[in-house]
Formats: sequence, C-alpha cells, structure tokens
Amino acid sequence: MCNGKAPWRFDVNILYIESSRSWGGQEYRTCLEINWLNAHGHLAWLICNPDSQVHSKASELGTRLVTMPLASRVDPLCSLRLWKFCRQNKIDLLKTYSSKDHWICLPLFVCGIPLSRARCITDPIGSRSRAFIFKHGCSQIVADASVIKRQLVEEHGIDPAKIEVIGSAVDLEKFKPPHDRTRFRREIGVGDGTPLIGNVGMIRPETRHQCEECNRSRRTCRQDHHGWLSLGHAGRLCSMRHDSDCVAAHRSLSNCFA
Repeated sequence: MCNGKAPWRFDVNILYIESSRSWGGQEYRTCLEINWLNAHGHLAWLICNPDSQVHSKASELGTRLVTMPLASRVDPLCSLRLWKFCRQNKIDLLKTYSSKDHWICLPLFVCGIPLSRARCITDPIGSRSRAFIFKHGCSQIVADASVIKRQLVEEHGIDPAKIEVIGSAVDLEKFKPPHDRTRFRREIGVGDGTPLIGNVGMIRPETRHQCEECNRSRRTCRQDHHGWLSLGHAGRLCSMRHDSDCVAAHRSLSNCFA
C-alpha cells in the first residue's frame, strides 16, 4: 500500500517513534492509535525510551512496544537500529509527532522509508532548518486543524497537497453526556441555574496558554457569578518559572485532578 510493492495490500505495518520521557495527551493518543491499528488487521509498534513514563503507561495499555535509547536527535547508531527493525518487520510507514523524533527518523526517510509527520500545535515552527524538514524531510504532514495547514502553506511555502487535515476525535462510546445533568453539579456544589465553564487539559509550562485561559475563566466567573471547573493533570510545576498566574492556576486545580 505505502511502499508501492504490493498494490493489493490493505494492511500496513507502521512504526511510531516517541522519545518523550513524560506522559501526556500526545503519548496517550499515540498508544490509542497503535492499539486501534493492531485491532483492525494492521501491525503497529511503538519505540520509546526504556526508562520513561511512556514505557510504563504504554505497557499498562497493552500497546505493542519496543524499547530503545532515544537520547539525541542526531544518533547514527540509533538510526541504524531503527533501520534494522524496519527491515526485519517490513515497515511500510514511520510516524512521528515531535521535532526530535522527526530528525531521528530522517536518515530512514532518506533511505526510502515513507515518513508521516504529525503537527498538532499552532506554535510557529521557527528556524529555516525546521521548516526545511517539513518541506523536504517527510512524505506527508498530518495536521490537526485547517489553521495549522494554512500556517505551513502561507508562512513556509509547503505544498498544500502534502498536508492532510485530520481533526482530533472523541469516542462517543466512552464519552456520553449523562442523562442526569444535575448529579455532577450536586457533586461539585454548583446550582442548577449557575452557568458552568469547563476547562480540560494538562497544566504545565509548555502549555502556558492553558494557564492563561484558566485565569481568564476564573476572572470571568468572579465577575459574572458563574461556576468554574478545571479538570487536568499537573506536570512539572509552573512555579519553576516563578510565574504567579501559572502558580494560581496550578493551585486552583490541586483538588480537581482527573
């Protein structure tokens, strides 16, 4: 399908690379993708660091994984190990989410293995070298939203035909609005007539916009007598940056983690 050798094949062998040592939404989403692919006739693997949270959490989820040191974005020995794995398991496609993982897989792409790069954030790409790897260092870019595709095309001249927009989804079998909507309000002490503003996300320095969003919501709630609720997980404490707003947002979440 992807390598052009057997056009009648509808299954695909996919290798995901995840060098992150911490666990978050991106890593969880990757494991869910891999598990779905393996449950629907494909073969998918995750390669991650052996001493990472990704390894332990992915193991709990039953994700098919292989551990390998992924310390540097330029590591010929690591690239060789990945290439051998791809050869042994007839990998049709590589998938990466981060810049570091993209660079780790670049030698494999040069050797002819298709590489798909996911882009899930709207932050500026930055240097020309990073834009270069998007333009010339992958087979396809999967963007989470149309605005991301527009940025890549307008700001960096990337061919729009190379970018596929696939938005994030919600599993409606797992997330269904409750029939009794007053039950949750009673649990958190909010009246039926009080407008309730919700925020769900990971609160950590890298996602500072969420801290700012939380604080705007808190101010709005105080002014308009609305209820405010945040559900999330705290990564590295925002107080490392000595940011009072982030600290306030973090503290407000301390009793609401899910």
